[in-house]
Amino acid sequence: MLRNFFITALRNHIRFGAYTAISVAGLMLGMAVATLVFLHVWQETHYDRHLPDADRLHIVELTLDVPGRSLQELLIAPGPLGPAASESIAGVEAATRLWQAWYTLSVGDRLKFNHPIVAADPNAARMLGLDMLEGSVDALKDPSAVLVSTTMAERLFGQGPYLGQQVSLDDYVEVEIAGVYADMPSTSHLDEQFIIALESPAVRGRGVRIDTDWSRAAVYTYLRLAPSASPVAVGEALQNLARQNMRAPDGTTIESAVAVALEAVTDLHLNGKTYVRRPGETVGSPTALVIAATVAALVLIVACINSINIATARSTDRAHEVGLRKVVGASRWQLIVQFLGESALLVLLATIGALVIAEVAAAAVGDFIGRELIFTTLLQPGALLVFFLLVVAVVLLSGLYPAFVLASFKPARIFQPVAGRSGLSLRSVLVVFQFATSIALMVLAGTVWQQVRYLESADLGFDRKDIVQLPGVRRDPAGTIALTRRLGQALEGRPGIVHVSGTHSSPSWDYADEAQVRPATAAADANVSVDRLAVDLDFFDVLRVAPVAGRVFDEQFGPDRAQWDLEARREVELPLVVNLAAVNSLGFGEPNALVGEVLRLQLEPGYEREGRVIGVVPDFHFKSLKSRIRPMVFFPDPTRFNVMLVRINSSQRDAAMTSIEQAWQQTLPGQAISQNFLDRDLVNQYVSEQRQFSVLAGLAGIAVFIAMLGLVGLLAHAVTARRREVSIRKVLGAENGDVLKLFLWQFSRPVLIAAVIAGPIAWLLAERWLSSFAYRIDVAWWLFAAAGGSALVITWLLTALQVVKVSRTRPARVLQARAG
Repeated sequence: MLRNFFITALRNHIRFGAYTAISVAGLMLGMAVATLVFLHVWQETHYDRHLPDADRLHIVELTLDVPGRSLQELLIAPGPLGPAASESIAGVEAATRLWQAWYTLSVGDRLKFNHPIVAADPNAARMLGLDMLEGSVDALKDPSAVLVSTTMAERLFGQGPYLGQQVSLDDYVEVEIAGVYADMPSTSHLDEQFIIALESPAVRGRGVRIDTDWSRAAVYTYLRLAPSASPVAVGEALQNLARQNMRAPDGTTIESAVAVALEAVTDLHLNGKTYVRRPGETVGSPTALVIAATVAALVLIVACINSINIATARSTDRAHEVGLRKVVGASRWQLIVQFLGESALLVLLATIGALVIAEVAAAAVGDFIGRELIFTTLLQPGALLVFFLLVVAVVLLSGLYPAFVLASFKPARIFQPVAGRSGLSLRSVLVVFQFATSIALMVLAGTVWQQVRYLESADLGFDRKDIVQLPGVRRDPAGTIALTRRLGQALEGRPGIVHVSGTHSSPSWDYADEAQVRPATAAADANVSVDRLAVDLDFFDVLRVAPVAGRVFDEQFGPDRAQWDLEARREVELPLVVNLAAVNSLGFGEPNALVGEVLRLQLEPGYEREGRVIGVVPDFHFKSLKSRIRPMVFFPDPTRFNVMLVRINSSQRDAAMTSIEQAWQQTLPGQAISQNFLDRDLVNQYVSEQRQFSVLAGLAGIAVFIAMLGLVGLLAHAVTARRREVSIRKVLGAENGDVLKLFLWQFSRPVLIAAVIAGPIAWLLAERWLSSFAYRIDVAWWLFAAAGGSALVITWLLTALQVVKVSRTRPARVLQARAG
């Protein structure tokens, strides 16, 4: 019986070859999109499942609620907490710690580059499941040892050998490769490539007191719990331990300022929390996953609707077949099984093609979205089962309704029209759904495109062009002052160099310290929350920001210059520059009214210093356009500089870059240079939005194409079914234009209805997406007109092509064939 079902289904698909091709093409594209999105969603929701005892592995989460600052969620904790927990808290089987920092790696005179490295406890390689290819998993017991990934090993030493090779850190500490491990899976929150021991001189040489310093959160702490241990109970014990040893900031209690909990490592990727720092750069977005899955589902539904519409439109062609089968004894359920089998065959062919497309496209799509898509993920038992259920759902969705419609035909009415009003009505509803989905996706893609263009080109309030960033200049207070001064002096006067300035943060980092400030004569409860930024005297010259009142920092003024002297600065008044938002927040109506006022600025938790306002600058965007401009206070403090900003002459760009490299080599010969242009980094802040536009645009294009494929099939069938009517109209004198109008309205109506339905839905979705930006565009009305108009024009063109094709047939031939 199954063999007969298969042969019958195959013959029917071959018999209606054009319609079969249209259905398969639509389903294949829909299934290809669904497969790629399925791979992405599955991998995103299965992060870190490869780790040993993954269900029992947790990371310490520290929450700080300090007065004057936003609530901070951290994944770093004080160094002594992990060892103390493993010794004193029941249920903690083991603990390990990771500490991260940037170093300059060099191999002799042939290779030098900056790279983040990790210092770890000796048991880290075991707890984090490193797949050792060479060397010992316990190698980190040796302070001079290093473990490297295969990628790092090849970068350092090509094809090997690797074990025993020497690598220099910052040109003063030599470490020896004692192990090589396989690159960490792409579904890991870690991507460490160079791991040294916490006891390494390279760590101790930076003044890090990990084992004894409870005052500073510095390390990622992982705990493996016993099988019977409760994460909540262990977290409470951990919190008590931390509060017993940590000190509360002035003005608060340890209970209100510090909270500690455990976060399951397997939940870390998609927990939606905005940690200040993470062990790795990759972080998932639950919202983005929901959007991707929803859009993929809509595209797949559009493809299924094609199959439904074409199958029901062809119902009149198969009425005789159904009638004859029922006359010879076929039951309704046998016919339903037959037609579902035909649908299953169609979906099977489409799925095979979709898997081929998905495998070919997986690498390119993965590179584009910033995630590796591993096609073999489909072979995992759980993923395979879910994918199989997806295919079954597609079979039922695309074939169940047509099967019931076809199986319901009555033999006695075989020569009467088979598709009643309800079938036509449902088909119209499905066509409307297809076009509404396509139009809404086009509007959303257009909105994202407009917002991305706005983000990339908006006036930020300063000149972003021709500024080079040089990070990596932070040392201890005296060392930072000496280093940045030497670097600035080495750069000044060189060809192509206009201005040089140091700063604590860069506009492309989307970060500034939070602080409290108030007039010196005001009570403590008059504090205003601001962003504070330590800058160089040339900072505003580099950004080309002019004051609106007073002045900016200048070498000619003694208090400004004195901040470079660690001793003298304590006795000199601190000069301050504020922005207009700070003027308003502090209650001064005019910028000039604030100039000369003395403010109390919080420089550290529990430490305030008085400073005098010397100038007011306009509001400018120091953070991304996702955040509102906050009140800002700028003060000169070279001990806090992390990055140098260098404005270059655009007409001497090559000479300027050479000057920067020469000055860096002269000042920091043991540290590789990292340089990038500020304007490029500012654009890179919105990479995720750029990707969202491209993905939405691609999916909208696929949805439109699939809808048009289905429209071609419906048009071909409708026009063919009415060939006799068209011929009679032509015999009675109708022109081609009259015939075209007849079909244009029939197929334009669902498009117009779809546009009306899609409009408010697309507007709501676009507004919801735009709400995450503090500075944004308004949803443009012309996007709705363009999307609906595009769908309508395409419909008209396809309709015209089909009608012209039929109109060219001589009426006599059609009528004679009908009569015969």
